[in-house]
Amino acid sequence: MSNSRPPWSWNRGGNRIAVYARNHYTESGPELLVVTRKDPEPRPTPKPNLYLLAIGVSDYGEGGLTDLSYADDDARAMRRVLKTQEGGLYGTVETRVLTDGEARRSDVLKGLKWLRNKSTQHDVSVIFVAGHGMNDEYKEYYFLPGNADAEEPDIEGVKWLEFHNTVERGCRGSAGCWWIPPATPGMSPGPESGVVGFVRSIPISRMP
Repeated sequence: MSNSRPPWSWNRGGNRIAVYARNHYTESGPELLVVTRKDPEPRPTPKPNLYLLAIGVSDYGEGGLTDLSYADDDARAMRRVLKTQEGGLYGTVETRVLTDGEARRSDVLKGLKWLRNKSTQHDVSVIFVAGHGMNDEYKEYYFLPGNADAEEPDIEGVKWLEFHNTVERGCRGSAGCWWIPPATPGMSPGPESGVVGFVRSIPISRMP
């Protein structure tokens, strides 16, 4: 029996065909058959995962700066909002929230490394930051954890370049890396910080 493909194509669903048998002496009548074409089910496109690093510092008593009212609450609220998207637009939503005493310089740097290691070219990464920030004498911009000294921001502060590099380099292979603008006026980086061009919205579905 030949395994070659027939010189016709099957339509989707039922196909009516007539089969004849013939030799040198006789020919049979048609045998009517129905051949059903069943295509394989298309594989669903996997949903991207979403990874959130949310940082919010309100308690600045240790460093002597003015306390903020809602920075830590805003970071936790961002986690709650994005968690509602799990199973909807996104497959899984993983979050790391650093607030007050858990948002020291080393904690923030580890959080940025976690985000870079987690994201793939199929995923979406989000960075949210709320807290104080300032320039040093060389116009280098720093995010200030709760124990940072405004007189020496380079000792305990986190260079804005660390956030910038995570977005521009570490997340470049991901489907998207979204930057949420700081919630407090003191954290809004000006032109001197060199932080420009961040996307300011995240694709989310309407909440019920």
